[in-house]
Amino acid sequence: MVGFPAARVTDMHTCPMCMGALLPIIPPAMVTVLVGSLPAARMTDLCACIAPIPVPVDAIIFGSPTVLIGGLPAARQFDPTVKGGAIMLGLPTVLIGIVATPAPGEPGALNIWEEVLPDGTTVTHVGPNITIVGTKAYRDAVVLDLKRLDSTPTGHDLISSLNAPGKGPVKIVASADGNSVNGTGPGANLRPDGTAGPGSGSTLNYNPDKTQIGDGSQPYMTRPPAVGLGHELVHCEQAQNGTWSGNKTGGVENDELAAVGLPPYQNNPHTENKIRSELGQPPRTAY
Repeated sequence: MVGFPAARVTDMHTCPMCMGALLPIIPPAMVTVLVGSLPAARMTDLCACIAPIPVPVDAIIFGSPTVLIGGLPAARQFDPTVKGGAIMLGLPTVLIGIVATPAPGEPGALNIWEEVLPDGTTVTHVGPNITIVGTKAYRDAVVLDLKRLDSTPTGHDLISSLNAPGKGPVKIVASADGNSVNGTGPGANLRPDGTAGPGSGSTLNYNPDKTQIGDGSQPYMTRPPAVGLGHELVHCEQAQNGTWSGNKTGGVENDELAAVGLPPYQNNPHTENKIRSELGQPPRTAY
């Protein structure tokens, strides 16, 4: 056998937490690459899982190092998942690779460690400035999405910028609904004369299960959660740089236009649309 069957959306996986149940790889995966008429699955794409709440998903953590789909290793039957499971089915007429490779950024691309605080709670640090607060399952889910961002040129550069010396801290906490950034100090805002403030830390409220924005009617409205995380991290960078403002263009806040990468900010170094492009996702055309 020269390889293993290619995995796609709807192909089944199981893990110990599924208690033997077969549950599918879930969208979006790589919508622009179809294998047997279904989107190809890659390392870091998600499978449905029964538990635990609030992260009822199980991420694919291995793939073929010789076949990259949208910049990520192609997933195959028998490739493992975060929760100790494996992909059980694939397309038998499309065989991919034999050797597996570890998740993007490993080993050592992101400096990740856990710390037990004086009150007994455990947090996860990603570099010197980014701290994830919450349950073990939540923190692991956020780390996985940060790794997915770090696998892209724009995401890698954005995370490096956020962790630069002298920049304000970024705290990531769980959100049961949408994503947002708050908890900034006055230094996050532009000064009255239009120059940048001294900068500030921020709190990022993130839901790693959120795959849809708006009513889902447009192709860009369904995207991997990591795309939403990248959008919010751009806002954290804006706070660090002291460029938050209430200014608007066409009724939309300039901060949001810049985070998405809509005109006149499409050439900014870090935007949601650049991350989308590097992950093989459709561009966001409106906010």
